[in-house]
Amino acid sequence: MTEKLYLKDPYLTAFSARLLNQRETDKGVEVLLDQTTFYPTSGGQPNDQGTLNGIAVKDVILKEDDILHLLEQPLSASEVKGEIDWLVRLDHMQQHTGQHLLSAVFIELCQGSTIGFHLGRELSTIDLDIGFLTESQIERVEGLANLYIFQNLPIRAYEVSPEEFSRLKLRKKELPEGVNRIRIVEIAGVDLSHCGGTHLRSTSEIGLIKITGWEKYKGNIRVSFLCGRRALRDYQKKHKVMEELSAALSVKPEKLNEAVTKLKEEGKSHWREIKHLKERLADLVARELIGEAIPYEGFKLAKRVFQQEDLLVIKSAILKAVNQEPLLVLAGIESQGMGHLVFASSKGLGLPLGEALQESCKVIDGRGGGGEEFAQGAGTKPQHLEKALESALGYLHNKGLTI
Repeated sequence: MTEKLYLKDPYLTAFSARLLNQRETDKGVEVLLDQTTFYPTSGGQPNDQGTLNGIAVKDVILKEDDILHLLEQPLSASEVKGEIDWLVRLDHMQQHTGQHLLSAVFIELCQGSTIGFHLGRELSTIDLDIGFLTESQIERVEGLANLYIFQNLPIRAYEVSPEEFSRLKLRKKELPEGVNRIRIVEIAGVDLSHCGGTHLRSTSEIGLIKITGWEKYKGNIRVSFLCGRRALRDYQKKHKVMEELSAALSVKPEKLNEAVTKLKEEGKSHWREIKHLKERLADLVARELIGEAIPYEGFKLAKRVFQQEDLLVIKSAILKAVNQEPLLVLAGIESQGMGHLVFASSKGLGLPLGEALQESCKVIDGRGGGGEEFAQGAGTKPQHLEKALESALGYLHNKGLTI
């Protein structure tokens, strides 16, 4: 059994221990010590990070009553000096203690019990057994949780017997199985729960709690939050973004919402104007296609390559043109470095445009498809669009079309 120093003093960062055993595994060297301050992954909290005799600890594993330290290489001495990364430990304590406080406040204000907790590398979450939360409720919970932080409430951890446990007014009443002593973490006047994690000495050390979002999750509500240094980093990052946007829009930060709303309205207006202009442009191109078309028995033929034109505008123009009078259009469009082919005909002409397109796509190293009245494709050799149109026309000639 490994003596768990972190339970006695979560602020202990360096320790000495005796090597009991080590063995090679496919994941690394598992090291067992007589005592450790390294916290193993358990209870929703990640493991500590640090070194043993200068060798980085990759993972810390709880196996029954033993704690195994996973290293890249074996230890060469039986006397071991261990050191944890204090900033990682502090971060975990801030998030975990913050979770206890937040869970207590959700019960107090929303009657929502915590049924799940995950302390992630970037973000932490709790799952609540309630169906919904409002923004107003979130603001109240966040406000009260931070008020408890500012009150600098003492936090202590201690052990009780199963009999004592049954008499306590705990947030979670489930009695752990097969234990003689149960560890309790108490936030004075706010929360009482059993927990084996590392925790702070007072609520003020949490620093700050910020709820970043909430969503439906498996019939419950999942709440995301940040505490302490994580909340500070989040504020710094978002404040920088706000300052940059404020400078870009030449408005004070408190006026950003109005400025963005104005931009959105202007954008909608510009989009409507652009849509109208594109529609008019398509009409003009359609008239040009009809005007330059070569007469044939019963219909006309228009053949053109468009350079650096709006693909959607040209396609719209072609469809407008073939719907106005009997017409066959063979068009190539160079757009964004690609060569596009669009073939269209008025209803009833019965031309194998899909087959013609398959042949002409080979010329521009592309592919496409379609039927008798419309076919389109694209390729990577826009410089050969004119040849592709000639290929399509030649194919139609072979099928009986004479121009």
